[in-house]
Amino acid sequence: YRIVPPAVPTPAVKHAAEEMQSYVKQVSGAELEIVKDSKIEADLKGKYISVGNTSLLKKSGYTVNYEGLNGDGYILQTYDNTLLINGASERAMIYGVYEFVEEIMGVRFISADYTYVPKSDSVPLYDIDIVDAPSFRLRNEYSYGIINSPEFYTQTRLAAPEVNVSARFGGNVGWYNKFNSIHNAFYWVSDKYVDTNPEFFARNEMGAVYFGQGEPGTANPSKGYPQQLCLTNGMTADGKLDESMEKSVAKIALESLKSFILDDPSAHVYFFGHNDRQVRCRCKNCRDVEYKYKDKEASNGASAILIRFINMLSDEIGEWMEEEKIDREITLATWAYLETEEAPVNEVSPGKYEPTDPSVIPRERGHPHRTHLPGLVSAHSERHSAGEERRKGQDLRQVVGVDRQHDGVDL
Repeated sequence: YRIVPPAVPTPAVKHAAEEMQSYVKQVSGAELEIVKDSKIEADLKGKYISVGNTSLLKKSGYTVNYEGLNGDGYILQTYDNTLLINGASERAMIYGVYEFVEEIMGVRFISADYTYVPKSDSVPLYDIDIVDAPSFRLRNEYSYGIINSPEFYTQTRLAAPEVNVSARFGGNVGWYNKFNSIHNAFYWVSDKYVDTNPEFFARNEMGAVYFGQGEPGTANPSKGYPQQLCLTNGMTADGKLDESMEKSVAKIALESLKSFILDDPSAHVYFFGHNDRQVRCRCKNCRDVEYKYKDKEASNGASAILIRFINMLSDEIGEWMEEEKIDREITLATWAYLETEEAPVNEVSPGKYEPTDPSVIPRERGHPHRTHLPGLVSAHSERHSAGEERRKGQDLRQVVGVDRQHDGVDL
């Protein structure tokens, strides 16, 4: 057998082909040749393992339902003597190879520093028909042992916004992450303003800024580290941008978002996350808004302030994108964490809830420019959309998509 990537493979597809070659050799001792697509005749009766968008895939007539693969899904399909591996993303090409390596060859990725590799005189190739779509678009195990190892991160099929991996491992997941992708409020509005504009930051009821431990990447202002932003600064009473203020948290955050969008045209998710400090602003404006929106039995006013702020950004950035003729779909995301874990809703009857005010309902595709806000996501996770197609009604882990009544052929 020979492994066939496209004539000009991407870094991820090249890596996928090399991983197939490596594990076949580790298991059986046989070294399969990697031959580019342009060097072979597209004959499905030939003994090939096609990785990516090759002439072999095209000749097979197999139509990959990329939309149904939910971002990172993949297919493994045999045609005559050829095995086709393809996927909906760059990392999915690698996942398809790992599916074969694990389920057919018996390799197990145990940890970042240990992989179980069985030994065998042969590697079988069965009749295979696998379509695997992840249930979640974003997948993360919040363990430094995983996220600090791009190899193991990819082997375990994770896809998380706070992890930067090179194109060799499939690249990033579309989140703007030129800085801390979760606790990042001070990248939107720098804490350096504490010297000139203390009202930008969380204060106590007497008007004094809360100071404490700094966040990674903060500016180390002369007065110490403020803890959070004041998210009513620059907002009107009804949750809009206060145009009368020359400089405010709201206006600076909006300009930051514009710069992020222009900085990375490939990104489509922009996450605003308050800092990892259990402090919220107690200035008069924040207390008034909290009182207005909170349920009388709960402490959910802080989440109302946060959603109003993100909704304002969504409205304003939408108008700006239309003016600038930027035709991209973007998502503004934030999270339910610490003071914002409780949703801004009232319980109107047992088990029935409604928003405390229309202004705290997250925007959902509210503009022609296709920006939308999916709403608060849970702490240390993201809002996920479930994949609809698994594998022709069967559980992949039970049957692995192979016809084990056939003896198969030896790679």
